[in-house]
Amino acid sequence: MQCRADADCEANPNFHGRVCELGFCAIKKPDPGPGSTGGEGCVSTALCTQANSGKASVCAKAGTPCVPWEDAECPTITGQWDNPDAIMVGALLPLTFDSPLGSSTPAYATRLQRAIDLAAGEFDRKIPGLKVGSKTRPIALLHCNSRGIPNQARNRFTHLTDVVGAQAVIVGWDDDLAAVAPLATERKTAIVCSDCLAPLPAGLDARRIIPPITLDAPLAAWRVKDLEAKIKQVDPSPIRVALLIEGLRVPKAFSDELLKTLEFNGTSAAGNGSNFLPVMTEDPREHTIDHDGHAAAIAAFAPHVIVVGMASAFPTFFIPLIEKKWPADKPRPYYIVTQLNYEVASFEDALTSDELRRRVSGTYPRLDDSLRANVESYETRYRQEFFSAADGNFSGYESFYATAFAAAAAASADPFAPIDGPRIAAGFERLSNGPSVDFHPGQINAGISLLGAGSIDVRGLTSELDWNPTTRELETEMAMYCFGRDESGLVLKSDPGGVFYSPKTGLITGTYACE
Repeated sequence: MQCRADADCEANPNFHGRVCELGFCAIKKPDPGPGSTGGEGCVSTALCTQANSGKASVCAKAGTPCVPWEDAECPTITGQWDNPDAIMVGALLPLTFDSPLGSSTPAYATRLQRAIDLAAGEFDRKIPGLKVGSKTRPIALLHCNSRGIPNQARNRFTHLTDVVGAQAVIVGWDDDLAAVAPLATERKTAIVCSDCLAPLPAGLDARRIIPPITLDAPLAAWRVKDLEAKIKQVDPSPIRVALLIEGLRVPKAFSDELLKTLEFNGTSAAGNGSNFLPVMTEDPREHTIDHDGHAAAIAAFAPHVIVVGMASAFPTFFIPLIEKKWPADKPRPYYIVTQLNYEVASFEDALTSDELRRRVSGTYPRLDDSLRANVESYETRYRQEFFSAADGNFSGYESFYATAFAAAAAASADPFAPIDGPRIAAGFERLSNGPSVDFHPGQINAGISLLGAGSIDVRGLTSELDWNPTTRELETEMAMYCFGRDESGLVLKSDPGGVFYSPKTGLITGTYACE
């Protein structure tokens, strides 16, 4: 007999770490986790999930520990994930956002998650799965929360790739993409970034869904000159311009590009001296934003035009504060925003009058009639599913469609090869040339069938998704938007007056006109 208790094994250097079983120091078996029976490991995925409070937990092999997929930080799974042949797609979004003021739930992140889920549900209902050799492989989806924290993003990305086995991940934010880029490159994960606007990390093979924020800059600079001409019809004096941006990656990229071409009073922004005021707020992840102080500085400067590189904080905090603090003897400012503000919800309380509403204009991808039809059709389906307005969350929907079609392209290229990250990434090359396929449930089967014979030309909701074959960048035409009112309340008006910028030609045409 070697032992009477575990302590006897621990006392013997040769048996350290073992446990006493029937008088012998035996190697300790790993905890099989919930869903196991008799200490012999898992029995089935169904039992693992049942034991995990109904959250997805997988029995990869009978007798091994259950593997939880869903947890507090990866809270939502959709599709036929419990099919052992499922192709898993991950989604990494800042579903909550941590700051010095505590944790919050961004409304846009919630809408973005719903948009991705809507697309995933449409694929799941329309096709049983992708034909890969003799198997039918459904596409399933797991959402994970980055919290806007780099270490958390990396941790959840590793969970998606190493635990869940996702070969493709939808990333929803530039800072998250920067955090996981080395991991994605190392694992050769196919990356689709739904809302990335800054320049992509060097060396990363990724596809963006919306055009980079740098494409907003030329049109914003044009709009400053357009307003300058209007203002100087009343007062020929030099105008004053302020630039208000958040201390984050995307607004900084916009600012850097804007200052390359911004001119007023016949010279550059730098050449304007005291007629130009740049204001950059604190990084909200690290500091409390001094909204009142920044608004007071801008109001004291009393610019004729304020160019804004900022998301919902601008209509939520800065418009009310700036308007309240504005000096009574100065003309009220015009605001120029970007695609960061292409949503109605956050402006409904801010635009308190038609006079103020008319002073706000923005830049956004140009929509032709076909794209408008896609947007309207999607908005109807979204409202029917979630009983609320989509309000600018198109990129989430587009990101899943693009990923699923790229996976279908990979499956058709070689039905006996694995559906891995490099092959899904290569599948994107077959989505920009061929018969047109819209992102719509009615065209899923046609798109997959056409991919079986060659390539297709996918058309999203806000752009044609024509990735440059060399740079893999989007070269989308940009247009203006403004806010209007109808019987339902505040609405977005796209392309007022037909003003648009073509990055291929560098030309801006049209005349801005909004009611």
